[in-house]
Amino acid sequence: MLLQRDGHRVTLFERFAAPRPIGSGLMIQPTGLAVLAQLGLAEHVIGRGARIDRLCGKTGAGGRSVLDVAYAALGHDGVFGVGIHL
Repeated sequence: MLLQRDGHRVTLFERFAAPRPIGSGLMIQPTGLAVLAQLGLAEHVIGRGARIDRLCGKTGAGGRSVLDVAYAALGHDGVFGVGIHL
């Protein structure tokens, strides 16, 4: 959409006739939300997803922490991700 707005001719190719749930989801990081905001789509996406303020990952055996990242640590107010189940 941004390319088209900039005057470029764009052709979109899709592998599926229609999107459908396949048991997966996606996570949109703050940078992706910023791009969606430029397209006027951020609020729509945020309204359909779950806000993510922190990512925590642990090993299966023993539950040792391997990831612990809070978006607030970036030092910008209101920064978060969005998780969406497809």
